[in-house]
Amino acid sequence: MRKIFTFFICIVSLVTCACSKDENTSGNDATKLKVATFNIRYATSEDTGVRSWDSRKQACKSVIERYAFDVFGLQEVLAVQQEDLRDMLPDYTFKFVGRNDGNSGEAVGIAWRTSVLKCVESGYFWLSPTPDVPSGSKDWGGVDRHRVAAWARFREIASGKEFVFIVTHLEVGEENASVRLKSAELIISRETAVNAAGLPSFVVGDMNPIAPTESSMRKFREVFTDAWMAAEDAGVREGPIGSFNGFSPNANLESQSKRGDYIFYKGNVSLGKYKCIDDKFNGQYPSDHVPVMVQVEI
Repeated sequence: MRKIFTFFICIVSLVTCACSKDENTSGNDATKLKVATFNIRYATSEDTGVRSWDSRKQACKSVIERYAFDVFGLQEVLAVQQEDLRDMLPDYTFKFVGRNDGNSGEAVGIAWRTSVLKCVESGYFWLSPTPDVPSGSKDWGGVDRHRVAAWARFREIASGKEFVFIVTHLEVGEENASVRLKSAELIISRETAVNAAGLPSFVVGDMNPIAPTESSMRKFREVFTDAWMAAEDAGVREGPIGSFNGFSPNANLESQSKRGDYIFYKGNVSLGKYKCIDDKFNGQYPSDHVPVMVQVEI
């Protein structure tokens, strides 16, 4: 009887250990990421004093380091700013795409923590009827200038998990709502093409909508989840509603019309937190936009 009892205890112990191991493995399977977007405002001589790039670039560096983004999108990055960011943030790798021809002009960028992520594949396209050559949205009824989107497929080094990341900067102005809609349709189409495996996917950027109800934002939400809305529903949203401050330290950001910077996601993504980062440095914002970040598990 004692041998049978001892055998039974051993079996129970083995089952308990196996269950515990499975539960722990399941918990460790989740890859945690901090994903963000940040319009840093292009360096221009028109911005003087505390608004100049030289005066605020350390603040941009500080907010990125403070929140330790794993991957983030950038907008309005000129060549001098690209050099400064690389010098100031050696823990990151940067990929910039100039909207003029892929190299020159105001750029969008993707930055990732080199020790955490490996870029497996990348590319870019123009937001126009001819996306594979330098071109603008004039044939869509837009202004005669170029807009671009950049994408990358990343592998998380520790787990081997992969995801797709797209950054863009849509056209501005109420009169260009139809251009933003066509741009959204193109981005969705290209994401589908580069993400045939159905990986978790993020689209981030300065979307410039007049309101979240604009047709372009509704189009994105047909395919993706709006992180702000999901966080609001789940009670995990932090910070103000709006992200555009216009360099005014006293700007009222509690307005959906100032929610210009978006993070969309789809696939196997669990949202932990959304934060509109309204940190100030010496009483000033680092840019005329504040960065937006989500904490997720994939």
